[in-house]
Amino acid sequence: MTATDPNDESLVSLAQAGDMAALDTLVRRHQSWVFNLALRMVLAARRR
Repeated sequence: MTATDPNDESLVSLAQAGDMAALDTLVRRHQSWVFNLALRMVLAARRR
């Protein structure tokens, strides 16, 4: 991410208005974090 990239808040507003490019940017920006969080939750649930 560079100083000229739009921030998440701007991208969310654009995505809510139907801007698919903004949604794509958000997904790509955060997909590894979300995947890792979901994986940890699933693994933790299996250990119980």
